Amino acid sequence: MEKWWEMTLRHKQERLDLVQSLANSLHTQTEAAKILDISITNLNNFIQRNNVDWPVIQQGRTKQQSNVTEDKLREAMLEDAKVIRKRIRARDGITKHMKQHMTANYNPGGREAKPETLEIIRLAREGEDKNTICRRMSMRGYSRRQTLEVLSRHSEKIVRPA
Repeated sequence: MEKWWEMTLRHKQERLDLVQSLANSLHTQTEAAKILDISITNLNNFIQRNNVDWPVIQQGRTKQQSNVTEDKLREAMLEDAKVIRKRIRARDGITKHMKQHMTANYNPGGREAKPETLEIIRLAREGEDKNTICRRMSMRGYSRRQTLEVLSRHSEKIVRPA
């Protein structure tokens, strides 16, 4: 007669063999969990606890499609990059290269377009000290922290009069 601990070991080995056979048959973990009628979380925990080597298969692709060569994949990625660059050029009207060579007074928008930011930069260029600028901007609803952040962020644009 088989002892309890022997039976437990045999059951554990059978479960391990079953999961390993599913892994070797190129099933995804989701498919294997459905076959075993357990949750994917329980299957993942079992795989981690028992160090089961599970080959990675991309989800949503058939087995024939997953054998795409690296060259074809690289070409597809380059084509995607070209399409994205075209979309960006159409959206912005200019390329990144052109943006790098714009003049210093070029205003690309964003935070610099805010009138409060422009006011802070103007006051700093006129030679106002930080406390005065903070007081003036507090009347417009800007906190001291916000004002000092704008000053530090745009310090290269602020050239004090000699």
